Amino acid sequence: MRSAPSSAAPSSAVLLLLVAACAGMDSELSAARDSWRGATYGEVLAAWGPPATSAPGAHTWNSEPLVHRSGGGAGGALFSADEARCERTLVIQEGRVVRVGDWKGRPESCKRFARPRT
Repeated sequence: MRSAPSSAAPSSAVLLLLVAACAGMDSELSAARDSWRGATYGEVLAAWGPPATSAPGAHTWNSEPLVHRSGGGAGGALFSADEARCERTLVIQEGRVVRVGDWKGRPESCKRFARPRT
């Protein structure tokens, strides 16, 4: 017995749009990561502060969610304005970023850590 073809399958146009959207996000994240190549360790420290962890030559920074209090008094509620974390690893030799390691987190959260333009 044959089953009827599913009408729930997305159209090829929808799939193409989803792929294009993901590719755009990846390129923005790649640009943010790559912006740190050649930066000095001092520039990274000025932008992100001290690393959360360090190993010989590699340093990792974590962004913690921003927590805000809404309402007044003791009844105010805590909520997170940025629930996503971004963990960033840079390989530094002779005081310069020589390789950008993994950036783990939502692209929307990680791409905000691009190197500031001077």
